Amino acid sequence: MAHPAREINDNPLVILEVLYDYVSEHTAWISLLLGENGTLSFINSLNDVVRSCCIDHWMEIFTKKEAKTYDYFCSFIVSGCVALVNDWLNSGMKESAEEMAILSRDIIRDGIRVLSA
Repeated sequence: MAHPAREINDNPLVILEVLYDYVSEHTAWISLLLGENGTLSFINSLNDVVRSCCIDHWMEIFTKKEAKTYDYFCSFIVSGCVALVNDWLNSGMKESAEEMAILSRDIIRDGIRVLSA
């Protein structure tokens, strides 16, 4: 499902909901890939997918940054989302996929300020 760059920028929740819905539908498989005996190549593949899907869009919206800045941003976002997914799985998925998508969006958008809300 493709979303225009502006839509994703204005509301990253549309993509994050897809991510967490997918994880909740494929819990066993994702747990194996992210677990103790999982594979780093899976995380690298996720990073590659996000890069290929998002970097061009981000460069379209935010035109004043160097290409390497987008790479660093992508690595940071992917690593953070993978860590949240892993923690969510390990804690028994007590929150809904929607709640996790909202939390992820808020952390991406607001950073540390999310702790004071």
